[in-house]
Amino acid sequence: MRYLTLTTVLTMSMLAGNALAKSYYVKPGGNDSANGTSHATAWRSIAKVNSFNFKTGDDVYFLSGGTWSNTNLTIDWSGTAQDRAVVGAYYVDGGNEVIGVSGEKPIIQGNFFGASTVGVIDTSSGIPNSQYKGLIQIGTSGVPQSYVTVENMQTLNSAGRGIISWAGDSRFILIRNNFVKHTASTGIGIRGELSTIYNNEVADIDPKNLYDVETYGGTGQPCIYSAGARNVIENNYAHECWYEGIGVYKNAGYNIVRNNTVVAARKHGIYISNSQYNIVENNKVIGDHNKYTIGEPPT
Repeated sequence: MRYLTLTTVLTMSMLAGNALAKSYYVKPGGNDSANGTSHATAWRSIAKVNSFNFKTGDDVYFLSGGTWSNTNLTIDWSGTAQDRAVVGAYYVDGGNEVIGVSGEKPIIQGNFFGASTVGVIDTSSGIPNSQYKGLIQIGTSGVPQSYVTVENMQTLNSAGRGIISWAGDSRFILIRNNFVKHTASTGIGIRGELSTIYNNEVADIDPKNLYDVETYGGTGQPCIYSAGARNVIENNYAHECWYEGIGVYKNAGYNIVRNNTVVAARKHGIYISNSQYNIVENNKVIGDHNKYTIGEPPT
């Protein structure tokens, strides 16, 4: 009789689980009735992505140069340490799907194009429909996700946040190489732990002073924030932030904030609140916090 060790069983289980994970593709002019597993059979809409029942470790890639307007994406599935769930970009070379960017990063766009008056706005008809939600949102309230990567995407004109890891129990989230511009609320935020915000550009955040805590009793919205423990904010460029450039909040200890550049933050360049045992090192902060100015990449 042949016996299998526990290690062998676990290894076989992991391999089987990875074999079940698939990559799905989304492009303008695609077909939501297709299977989505190739460029030729790519889906068309984010609504299709939001309604699909993904398995652990599945990936979703949006075509470089494509734009999806008046919609927002919810990532409600996780990956594993061996097979992360990835949302990112692809392009086509010689008829084959290539993961990465060629030309412009894919755009997910909301409907916030400014406000007629300065002050707190009603986002109930906005996209997303709350200042706390994101155009790309990882997890939902009370439903955390883990081992998720969001990379090589653009979010523009959000009535809420740009990219947000929503649930406080989320772990091992990686948000990297994205461009976020013109949001009514935060640019990029993490509420979970053991996660990383790396090499993103975030600009023009809360440009109309919509949530100014001093004038309107709002909460004040930073370009980038961590509200969890043991997170890393590294190598990001944040500019034209109405409130803080980078914030660490809510008793969130043991964070690392390093090698970031903040230009023209209206309130503070880097702000640590109710948090301890954090490391802040090798960051560059440029601009008068008493004057909201247009910042250019420093030389």
